[in-house]
Amino acid sequence: MGVREIKDRGYLDSTPGRALMAADTDQGPAPERDRRMTQPSEPRSRKPARLTAAKTRLAAEIRDQLRAQGGAAHRDVIIARILARKGVRGPAADRTRRALLSAFELHAHPEPDSPAPHLFDLPFGPESYRWALDERAGRRSQADGDHRD
Repeated sequence: MGVREIKDRGYLDSTPGRALMAADTDQGPAPERDRRMTQPSEPRSRKPARLTAAKTRLAAEIRDQLRAQGGAAHRDVIIARILARKGVRGPAADRTRRALLSAFELHAHPEPDSPAPHLFDLPFGPESYRWALDERAGRRSQADGDHRD
């Protein structure tokens, strides 16, 4: 069977040169499978994140960067600016990025029994990559006189 015949029968995926699995060829391309692959993956079940001194420092860096951006920005902008300011590149940048994502998640959705304060929000919903300061947290820090010496 030649490439043209394979193409005519619909055995090729939309990606050039990538043939579908044998199970998919019996009934043609599987649009449900393709749709699932483009959607964000479900969060993996894992143990809850713990509040550590490192995550508290990372949350403070995220907060400072969000303030510099006017209170909200795309997460990639915030992470890129923090990495650039620290001068982190390569594998260390990947680890720092994951740590920043974890710190944001911990302070955006703290568990009820967690000592982590609620500092951040996802203003466009849980699937959004837009990060924002939580308005209530901003008012609390201003009322408390959040000053650095």
